[in-house]
Amino acid sequence: MHQDDSVDVVIVTALEKERDAVLRYLNSPQRVETKNRVVYKSYLKHENSESGYQVGVLCLGGMGNVLASSAVTQAINDWNPAVIILTGIAGGVQGSERVLGDLIVAEQIVGYELGKLTDVGTESRFEALRSTHLLIKKARNFPDQKWAYDQRIISRPDGTSRPIPKVHFGVVVFGEKVIADTITIPELQHAWTQLIGVEMESFGTALAVYQSDSVPAMIMVKGICDWADLNKSYEWQEYAAATSAAY
Repeated sequence: MHQDDSVDVVIVTALEKERDAVLRYLNSPQRVETKNRVVYKSYLKHENSESGYQVGVLCLGGMGNVLASSAVTQAINDWNPAVIILTGIAGGVQGSERVLGDLIVAEQIVGYELGKLTDVGTESRFEALRSTHLLIKKARNFPDQKWAYDQRIISRPDGTSRPIPKVHFGVVVFGEKVIADTITIPELQHAWTQLIGVEMESFGTALAVYQSDSVPAMIMVKGICDWADLNKSYEWQEYAAATSAAY
């Protein structure tokens, strides 16, 4: 990446499978090698218009908020984007209206691992940032569901007919460890009643945006691939990545 490059929208993924799902929706993406990583660029036209916007796809190559913060900070400095979108897969929080493959949109991003050790236990000290209100508003008022019928979305792993994935808005928590137990999520739900998901890159991304001089708009949209419990598996990851990329 060079200082004279200009990108309107940066799409950030943690894993290559998430990046590849996004690339299927871009027009002839150009592979650009840098000293640090490989990125992809593509120009997308607005529907029924010759105008459009330049998109850059940045794959972190791993999970974690430190990695996300560093990479997104560099992307902001080099590309000066107007929008940052974090997409891919996440653990969901079970609810009556949520199923695997649905999408979660983070209105608020909360860190749960900071705390104070006392004689009576750990005293949690939550950190919180928010997605950009305008992007949340646009996502809530998304005009149609044509994206859900895109043939690039693969078949559901359970073999059932494909329902339209629902989009859920609420609190997403972040940490530096993969959750695969039966205790953590209920404890977090007690503190955050609007909890819908958990993942590992949103806060680093949001913090890089918050600390930048240009402060681009930012939103996180991810597909639910598991319930962050003992039944955690890889079965739904490809499908969840495909639905989030389609949206």
